[in-house]
Amino acid sequence: MAGRHGITAAFLVLGFPLALGSTAAAQSVPTPVTVAVTEVTRGPIRAWISTEGTALAARREILHFDLAGKVVEIGRDAESQSLREGSKVTGPANGKPGQLIGRLDERDLGEQVVSQVAQTEAARQRAEGARSAINEARSALAHAEQQLARARDLVNKGIAPRKQLDDAENDQRQAKARVQRAETDMAAAQAEVNAAQSQIAQARIRMEQSALRAPFDGIIGFMNLAVGDYVSPLPAGLQDMGQLMRMAAAVVIDPTAYEVVVEIPSFQGMSLRRGMPAQIAWGGTNLFDIADNSAGDKAPTLPIARAEVYAVAPTIAPDSRAVRVRLRTLEGAEHLLDGLYVAVRILADERADVVRVPVEAPRYDAGEGYVFVIDGKAGTAHRRIIKYGLADGGMIQIREGLEPGETVVVAGQERLADGALVHIAGSGSGS
Repeated sequence: MAGRHGITAAFLVLGFPLALGSTAAAQSVPTPVTVAVTEVTRGPIRAWISTEGTALAARREILHFDLAGKVVEIGRDAESQSLREGSKVTGPANGKPGQLIGRLDERDLGEQVVSQVAQTEAARQRAEGARSAINEARSALAHAEQQLARARDLVNKGIAPRKQLDDAENDQRQAKARVQRAETDMAAAQAEVNAAQSQIAQARIRMEQSALRAPFDGIIGFMNLAVGDYVSPLPAGLQDMGQLMRMAAAVVIDPTAYEVVVEIPSFQGMSLRRGMPAQIAWGGTNLFDIADNSAGDKAPTLPIARAEVYAVAPTIAPDSRAVRVRLRTLEGAEHLLDGLYVAVRILADERADVVRVPVEAPRYDAGEGYVFVIDGKAGTAHRRIIKYGLADGGMIQIREGLEPGETVVVAGQERLADGALVHIAGSGSGS
């Protein structure tokens, strides 16, 4: 028994240092930091300026009647159906007016025109009679003046009595008076003609105002007319677009081109120029992400319109400190609707083939960029200074410091120090 206890004691004495040494060795090995990584690649970088706005037809006309009245007719489409939202209409062409959209009761105006035409004709006849009277009176005056001159000569020579001269002077005065009366009658008759013609023109203008016609080829965006409706002119000074749409008789738009007006922060907007490429998406910026991540024949057809910067305001708005920018579609207008809230982006800069990494990879210290590069053999991460350049929403250009094919950390950098052991997430390895 004593021997067995001695052996056990010796084992414990000898084994204790061994166990202690093993624990210390385990504690001296650092625990790898789990990180996510990606490979440095080459490819394009596109710097987009993104915002949102409302798409409006580049050509739109809010139509309304300039006089009050009852709607008696609604225009017809190519299938002889009453016009409605979405109906196609044609504008003026080859001297013909635009397609009728709606008409008010104009019978009173027609009667006014007929009456004024009759009055005009009567006044014209009186003017013609006055013109003939003027000609006759002037002819008589010329004859009277000849007789006066002859009588004056005879009296001066003592051949004719003084009474003959007095009679000739009286005839000449009467002839002048007849000319003046005829000219006055002529002026009055012509004034009647002019007034009647003016009233006819006004009545015809009112007749034209009683009909709404398409101002250009397009489609009806809003239609607020029906036969039997009583309408009146829009209130003066009304500018609210929503109220205008609800109160207007109709709204015609050209669906082949749309505009989006946006305000860009001045530090970005000052770099924009007319003609820069842009895109307009129905449904939000996620469509841009899908488009950027899609390539080849399997890329989905997305409701994204190709556009360009159509105008850049040369001033900065004092209230928002932003630059007003107008975009206009070039292709894909069929994806948009008038009044649709859309996402837009403008291609401010582009690099065709550069070294790049995801924007999550770099870290910054006092304006200096760095990344953690993986040493695959050693299982370690090493901090490396980089010079970066253009960035878009997902990638950033690396001008110096990295080469394509190298592996960099994109998640977990905040737990790393230079030379730290790493475990790459999803690798199944501890180093």
